[in-house]
Amino acid sequence: MVKNLTLRQFSDDQFILDKVFYHNCYRLKKLPKSDEVRVIIDIGAHIGIFTLVGLYGGYNKFYCFEPFIENYKVLLKNLEPYDFYSVFNSEVFNTYQLACCRKDWGFNNLIINYPETNKLLNFSNIETENKSKNNCIVPCDNLDNILKNYLSNSIKVKLLKINIGEWEDNILLNCNILSEKVDNICGEIFIDEGFNISEFQEKMKQKGYLKSFVIKNDLQENNSFLFWFSKTDISECFDLEFIKKT
Repeated sequence: MVKNLTLRQFSDDQFILDKVFYHNCYRLKKLPKSDEVRVIIDIGAHIGIFTLVGLYGGYNKFYCFEPFIENYKVLLKNLEPYDFYSVFNSEVFNTYQLACCRKDWGFNNLIINYPETNKLLNFSNIETENKSKNNCIVPCDNLDNILKNYLSNSIKVKLLKINIGEWEDNILLNCNILSEKVDNICGEIFIDEGFNISEFQEKMKQKGYLKSFVIKNDLQENNSFLFWFSKTDISECFDLEFIKKT
């Protein structure tokens, strides 16, 4: 059971907890004990649920990126009970209020719309100008810069998770150093009509991720897919046998 977890009313926090932690929709395996540094990058960290799945699953160093300030504050609060891990590593949790954006935008801030009340929270509605009082401005950077500027050159990423509501494919495919820095990837993508998920898999294969698996996400009402990519052995980090059998 997670410790002293903060969940907000009138939000999707409970849904995310059930989906990501208890249902383990990303199918993370519990890794065997080891002295090696196992790094997770959590892009779209929300309130820290996936990070906690990774912590309980044997990972021990985390880089969490969440742009929405209300989410970010709860993220910090939910990770606080695990400060005792700092006895072993002074920087287990590295948290940033930052959005991961498309490289072709070329600017340092995004305007994100607050979600409508009583709908699943999706903080990915990006506008190029501030059109209403329901918008907030957040800092942003592309994935290449995140991998270069927020991690030391010696850091090798065991697992990158990305779920920001849109542009996951664009962000991954346009990252020049992705395969150099990251061994395994999982995430969720909301696709529009005409999007070719097989083409996405093939392009990721060309980037070095030879193993892949994609499935329709039945936990979401919209057109959502979960995906997994690995450079070597997809079963090292992910338990996909249950999904394949069902």
